[in-house]
Amino acid sequence: MAAALQSATSSNSHIAGSIVNTGSLSATVGLPRQAAYCASKGAVLQLSRQIAIDYGKHLGIRCNVVSPGSVRSTVLDNYLASQPDPKRARAAIIAEHPLARLAAPTEIAEVIYFAISPAA
Repeated sequence: MAAALQSATSSNSHIAGSIVNTGSLSATVGLPRQAAYCASKGAVLQLSRQIAIDYGKHLGIRCNVVSPGSVRSTVLDNYLASQPDPKRARAAIIAEHPLARLAAPTEIAEVIYFAISPAA
């Protein structure tokens, strides 16, 4: 991606468009025993900022990050099932979120859809 954007910059093209990366709250808040995950999500956040700075003004490329909290998913279900007390683990995750609930995948999709739309 960076090579393509660099090539467009050097050719003085105006591309215009939108990039939406999926981040996480973990980009800015550390989690116990998840150093690699938190570091990678921090990198996604910073890369997105740099793309917006480097390519927004001259190429018309917007770059945003959607950073949901925990989302209802098979991955989360499997994690919870592996815990000694799945109900307690689920309650603990939910308690950490300002809305006191898990997000639905469709909610994240709607935010991304808006972010790539001309209305954004």
